[in-house]
Amino acid sequence: MLVSSASQRVITGFAALFLAVATAAGVVHLLQLRFEHGDVYPAYSTLRADPLGAKVFYQALEATPGVSVSRSYQEMQQLKLAQPVTLIFAGAPRDVRWQADELQAFDEIVSAGTRAVFAFTQSPGSIMRAPAKLKEVKPGKKDGKKDEKKDDGKKLLEEEGLSFDEVAKRWGFEFMTSFRNRSKPSKRSAVLEEEVAGLDEKLSWHSPLSFSKLDPEWTVIYTCDDLPVVIEREWGNGSIVLASDSFFLSNEALRDERHSGLLSWLVGPSTVVFDEQSHGLNEVPNIAQLLQKYRLQGAVAGLVLVALLFIWKNLAVFVPPEKTPSEADDVVGGRDSTGGLINLLRRSIPASRILETCMNEWRKTFGHDERAAAALDAALAAAPSRDPAATYRHLAGSLESAGCKFHDTKPHSTPL
Repeated sequence: MLVSSASQRVITGFAALFLAVATAAGVVHLLQLRFEHGDVYPAYSTLRADPLGAKVFYQALEATPGVSVSRSYQEMQQLKLAQPVTLIFAGAPRDVRWQADELQAFDEIVSAGTRAVFAFTQSPGSIMRAPAKLKEVKPGKKDGKKDEKKDDGKKLLEEEGLSFDEVAKRWGFEFMTSFRNRSKPSKRSAVLEEEVAGLDEKLSWHSPLSFSKLDPEWTVIYTCDDLPVVIEREWGNGSIVLASDSFFLSNEALRDERHSGLLSWLVGPSTVVFDEQSHGLNEVPNIAQLLQKYRLQGAVAGLVLVALLFIWKNLAVFVPPEKTPSEADDVVGGRDSTGGLINLLRRSIPASRILETCMNEWRKTFGHDERAAAALDAALAAAPSRDPAATYRHLAGSLESAGCKFHDTKPHSTPL
């Protein structure tokens, strides 16, 4: 019964542990399936594997010999580049806002030789917040409130940042949304305007966005309905490329209507970095990354081992538990029968009556032997009467000398 109870506790504990591990493994598997499919990421993210993502393009660049490709989850101010790269903003929302330090960092990066490629999207539900409308600051009265209002407007502008429309004016263009061919908007095509080797003469275009009021520094590469949709200009030692559509970067486009020439022209021969921070994907160090950074995997493994040993210690019973009163035996340990008899005699019989009691018990056992009874009476008459132990030894010696049995066992060293 005891072994069965301990085994039942161990089995119950391991069953609970197995269920917990199985549940955790199932949840992790479901999350892995969700993230592998990629629909948890924004459209045109290189982490998204469905038709709306750009993971195929990223993996194609990874498999291209001599091309280095990576993702950036950092803000523009924190982006540290060891060399000029091709920085691609796939699915860039037009409603994004630029902070002053962010725009300055971008100018420095591009001027150093980086090629920045913006492929815009007009898809609704962008994770980027819509531009807040800045309050118009009107000139105040001559009582000193004019400077205060100007300061408030400047502070609000610093907090909200610049809209992409304002940045576009700095770069020398403006956005325009228009369908000139409204009857068949799905059949719109972009036509090559600039002679660039490897580019297709025509490609499908799915965005109503275009560019207007271009500075002379801009070169029109493609037009759609006679409106510029792909443009390029030099910016310091680098360049900026703008495309009003992002469909040609998507997984669906690379499957159904691939334009390898355009993709090769956008990427160029340098290192490619896809910006994921514009999709709201920021790099936040977690516990696993910190453990790997500081090489604490061994410490964690040791803690897990100690925890498992602690659980095993509490589940497995190495020392049998104490018996319950119902399970206890009738045997009382600690003394043999002779010790128990001596203890009983010491507690129940006074010292003055020990010899008399012994004689009565002897007569019950050996009283039928008349010769032994006579020898005992003679020995008792000659025995000293002060010391019961000495009298007991005298009687035993006299009876043994007479050839009579006085006790069943051998004399013990412990006297009565």
